[in-house]
Amino acid sequence: MQPWIQKGTTSSSSSSNKQTTFHYDQTLNNIPQSSSSGHTQGFRTNRQENEQKKEKDQEKEVEPFPQYRHHLDNQHLDGAEVLLFLNSTDYTDHVDGDDLRPDSMRYRSFQHQVDQFWNGFMNNEDIVNYIEQQTYIDDIYAIPVIGEDVRRVKTGSSEEKKKAINRLEMIRQHFIQKTHGDSNLAAQKASAFDCRRSNSDSLSRTSSVSSTPTESTPLISGKEEENTWKTEVYWLIYNAFPIVFTYLMQNSLQMASIFTLGHLGPTELAAAALSSMFASVTAWSIASGTSAALDTLCSQAWTGAKDKTLVGVHLQRGLCILALMFIPIAFVWWKATSLLLALNQEPELAYLSGLFLRCLMLGAPAFIAFEAIKKYLQAQGIMQASTYVLMIVSPLNLLINYSFVYLEPFKLGFVGAPLATSLSYWLMLILIMLYIRFIRGSEAWGGWTRECLTDWWPFLKLSIPSLLMVTAEWWAFELCSLAASYLSTRDLAAQSILLTTASATYTIPFGFSVAASNRIGNALGERDAQKARLSSNVAFVFAVIFGCMNSTFFLVVRHHFGYLFTSDEDVVALVAKTMPLLALFQIADGVSGVCGGVIRGMGRQGFAAWVNIISYYAIAFPIGYCLTFVLDWDLAGLWSGLTLALFLVSSGEVLYLLAADWNVEVMRAQRRVQHDEDKYHHDTLSA
Repeated sequence: MQPWIQKGTTSSSSSSNKQTTFHYDQTLNNIPQSSSSGHTQGFRTNRQENEQKKEKDQEKEVEPFPQYRHHLDNQHLDGAEVLLFLNSTDYTDHVDGDDLRPDSMRYRSFQHQVDQFWNGFMNNEDIVNYIEQQTYIDDIYAIPVIGEDVRRVKTGSSEEKKKAINRLEMIRQHFIQKTHGDSNLAAQKASAFDCRRSNSDSLSRTSSVSSTPTESTPLISGKEEENTWKTEVYWLIYNAFPIVFTYLMQNSLQMASIFTLGHLGPTELAAAALSSMFASVTAWSIASGTSAALDTLCSQAWTGAKDKTLVGVHLQRGLCILALMFIPIAFVWWKATSLLLALNQEPELAYLSGLFLRCLMLGAPAFIAFEAIKKYLQAQGIMQASTYVLMIVSPLNLLINYSFVYLEPFKLGFVGAPLATSLSYWLMLILIMLYIRFIRGSEAWGGWTRECLTDWWPFLKLSIPSLLMVTAEWWAFELCSLAASYLSTRDLAAQSILLTTASATYTIPFGFSVAASNRIGNALGERDAQKARLSSNVAFVFAVIFGCMNSTFFLVVRHHFGYLFTSDEDVVALVAKTMPLLALFQIADGVSGVCGGVIRGMGRQGFAAWVNIISYYAIAFPIGYCLTFVLDWDLAGLWSGLTLALFLVSSGEVLYLLAADWNVEVMRAQRRVQHDEDKYHHDTLSA
């Protein structure tokens, strides 16, 4: 006897009799239907009706799988409509109310799918053999979650294959229980993951009294893997460091221009540095902040939506919004020379900076699109794609920069550097698109759709706070650099060393923040509050550990660190004097960065935006200004203000996360995904 045959189940020796067709008619007709008449809630039993349906079921066994058009009895539907409906309907988690009426299209299509899978599961004793014999990946009637597990069994790693087989076996048990178990359970809503269920329902689903799946057992377990500290630590390290490496190589693209132009002269070097800062303030920070909404939307949709192409729709909306935002940015860049002259910059410096930005503008759209696509891949757990791309582009960028500036037949001089960087940006975009097309990441891309031009408000509700969250911190550091220029040359040189060092060390918590953001979003999307909480805690511990390590390092080497950048004794002494503040800064910077990533994964960017704005501009800046220019603390005053701001931000975010109700966050994520998916499918069906 096979292990999945329940007690009291008869098994025919005839292979033809094994082809049992399973229907929901009897059970589903007993479910209360919404009606204006005053029917009482509960089950309606009709023996004669049930006998007639049983006879019909037996008749259907003669021809178990008629074409879908025949299965709809008297309804005549266009094949394209049926295909579109099947591909855009959630069958596994939401079968409720009027959807269970026997004459409804959803009921018929759901019934047909269960019939088809039931026969397949019952006719194969070995689940792996069954999978190898069928082609459900390409079957339009395949329930999406099963098709995904079939794909993992065929193409995944040994660990993924084992988990997928276990889930498929549980689905088989689920179907068997529906046939031979308590039919009353079918009247309950099928959404076994609904967090709003009572505690008693939750207890019944997880009780150890019986290990046999029931109607309320989830089709796919929310615990695909054991949530332990060891698991989370391994996942975070494995996925964070490719992001760290990507961030370092991405920064090297603009540094290559500065390095190349530095040999032309001091004015060209200053123009390249000023242009890079101008681009960061007016474009890169805005693009990074706006696209941060994808950290929430894509990561939650990837695990929460049945239709994975919803992730691609979010990306398309993001690209459209970013394209519109770049129009005023392009205008500002085109007029950069006039703006810099209005800010009392030297005419030659203003002219060269404006020329640099006009040339860089050719590649800016590609860089912005690359940032958005990078988040699209990261939401799917594909962290290494951008690393591979930049491993190719980064050395090529340095070579192209040098060739365009100095070598024949190019030898373009100053404009060669921004043109080379623009070319590198387009190369990055092309390579990452090829990666998606031919290697990995296309599963969430359903092709361009006009739905990306509608329903922008959910994206903007997240992107606007994300923009404020990112730019508030980004611009604060640029303003500190500007304030340092009003101090002595020695202070400005020391500020350059300290800020460069802080930017370099931030790459580690930045990588962990991106990884944590997607991990949290994925956990909330798959309705796993425990995993989300654990991931948040692990990320926080990592931030504290690395912050303490960096702080210790800078305190130990503070008297010698400046010599890495300059031989000027006065500058080295000033760096050593300010280094304790930088060491303290490291802890707060790491914690605020990682907690910000967790908050993005939750979709709570609005809170983080207000914390950043208040901490930097309402509290820290006035204090820093007084310390720097009133009390004459000079550079120490600037860094005291920055450190205070980051401690305020990190404290606020940590307290917020400690008070977070992760079950509520799961519900919010599910409502967001359900709204987006329903809207997408409704618009698709209406088109």
